Amino acid sequence: MKISILINDTALKNLKSQHGLSIFVETEDKNILFDTGSSDFFYQNAENMGLNLKKTDLCIISHGHDDHGGGLGCFLENIPGVPVYIQKNAFKPHFSESRYNGLDIKLKDNKNIVFTDNVINIGENIILFSDVNTKNLLSESNNTLFMEKNGVRVKDDFSHEQNMIIRENEKEVLFTGYAHKGIVNIVERAKTLLGHYPSHIVGGFHLSSNSHNTCEKTVLINQISEYLLQTGSMCHTLHCTGTKGYEILKNKMKNKVEYLPCGSIIYI
Repeated sequence: MKISILINDTALKNLKSQHGLSIFVETEDKNILFDTGSSDFFYQNAENMGLNLKKTDLCIISHGHDDHGGGLGCFLENIPGVPVYIQKNAFKPHFSESRYNGLDIKLKDNKNIVFTDNVINIGENIILFSDVNTKNLLSESNNTLFMEKNGVRVKDDFSHEQNMIIRENEKEVLFTGYAHKGIVNIVERAKTLLGHYPSHIVGGFHLSSNSHNTCEKTVLINQISEYLLQTGSMCHTLHCTGTKGYEILKNKMKNKVEYLPCGSIIYI
């Protein structure tokens, strides 16, 4: 499995960075785009990395925030006919305090959109799941995020967030977007689905807030570090983990965690 980071908050030389996430995954039988960042930068970076996104078989949008699905219009325009799997609540209005940070509602009726809920299997080796119901070790910055429900703005419940597991060659890789529902809770749900912890975890762990330029409390990050260590999973993190959050993780987890700037390529 080849995993290429197309968008992250930091980038290697000659690539464009932005607050967002986009990952291109090449398996033995599928090419999968996981999130699109907040603009068309994912598409430009892919070209500069020598990746052909025209060969994408399916696209997954992890949740209804523009830093993960803002480039969706670019994807639908340039790579037509490819199914895009989005949780059924993702197109509802979402806000970061007073700023609208949801998806482009005009794209909701695109014929390539496939709405998901709870747990779905795509073929034999891909699982999408959004039914994460436990609420342990959550990030405080969730408190600045809102959704519209029955015409009233309320705290976001992140029911629109989904995660992905890919099985290949006796490995099970868990992909997370922003992990609003808590990386600990997401990994525990993945364990229930698999019967054991995933071999690898790739994605954001939600240990920072870009809009407030803040990091979660060290005590929380240390608790998360201790949990991740006991899973035995190798962690590859980026985006909302934040550089300071990553430093705290790294201090505890040592060689069981690494940070992936935009332009990184790993093989699992």
